[in-house]
Amino acid sequence: MKFNYDGKLLDIEIEKLIIAGWTGRDVEQRNKHIIELAEIGVTPPISTPCFYSVSKSMATNEPSIFVSSKYTSGEAEVFLIFHNNEIYVGVGSDHTDREVETSDVLLSKQCCHKPMSIDLWKYTDVYDHWDNLVLQSYIIYENEVVLYQNDTLSNLLHPEVILKKYEEEISSIESGFVMFLGTIPLETSLRYSDTFKVRLYDSVREKSLTHEYNVIAKLS
Repeated sequence: MKFNYDGKLLDIEIEKLIIAGWTGRDVEQRNKHIIELAEIGVTPPISTPCFYSVSKSMATNEPSIFVSSKYTSGEAEVFLIFHNNEIYVGVGSDHTDREVETSDVLLSKQCCHKPMSIDLWKYTDVYDHWDNLVLQSYIIYENEVVLYQNDTLSNLLHPEVILKKYEEEISSIESGFVMFLGTIPLETSLRYSDTFKVRLYDSVREKSLTHEYNVIAKLS
């Protein structure tokens, strides 16, 4: 896939794509959310955070994705890419099939492409103020632009905590590894939209990463 860092083209071969789940920093809120989802049929994880492996072919930075159900929606997430001894940061969406999710969380992740921003930052650019970064998403709902998610990364586990657990319990990390780091709460109820936009804002450097994509449902 083609990416851009500070005007420099990066041609990165993605070898492994992992979606980290249940990465909220507040344990009480995390457990509350697990109970809420269990009540609507979503199987709770054995432990948190947990990790879902998705085919690397599901990674995309195209402006549109195709889905097989009208009941799919995006989740704003920061992702990390390991490439040539560097770690890069981007913003994307863990687009998920909500009907499938009630019976099989892993399959619901695997059903949909994972949109990713073309522009990246180096992890070292933002490491010292990571918790201050603001993650947002926007949808078009009833012909209006709606702020769908909005929170700082201080409410998610720090990447080093997530990566350490992955390496201890799953596998070592090599070049070509991509991990989505979990999402933040919704500002409203779950809604479906044909357009989804994600933004990661760095107030210290006054810079943003963004990605917007269209959702095209092919129902036959």
